[in-house]
Amino acid sequence: MKLKNYWKTLLIAALILTASIMSGKQLNKVQLFEIKYFDKIIHITMYFVLVLSMFSSYLKSFTGVSKENKIVIILVAASYGLLMEGFQLFFTVDRSAEVADMIANTIGCIFGLFLYPFLFRYKIFRVL
Repeated sequence: MKLKNYWKTLLIAALILTASIMSGKQLNKVQLFEIKYFDKIIHITMYFVLVLSMFSSYLKSFTGVSKENKIVIILVAASYGLLMEGFQLFFTVDRSAEVADMIANTIGCIFGLFLYPFLFRYKIFRVL
């Protein structure tokens, strides 16, 4: 495993960490759309991109992804989401952990698992 192959994944994880512990007051200033549950769409998207990046990084170091490695990737990404919710609960003043966020994170991970073969086949996620 070459660590240099994982720099994009680590960058995405760092961006998720930053967004997770950022003050809620700062996040409320960034109102892109007035869509109900838009924050859940953001959670799904962040973890979808994280999982795609993890698969892409893994495939730069190894050939193919076994069923066991797919499970490990999903568990690592979903656990990271759980950890971020824990950070919000224990290390921020104006943020809280939400079960709905944890579910959205996991849905994003699962989307990444099921869509990566299609996206990889058509070379759509080369940038990751």
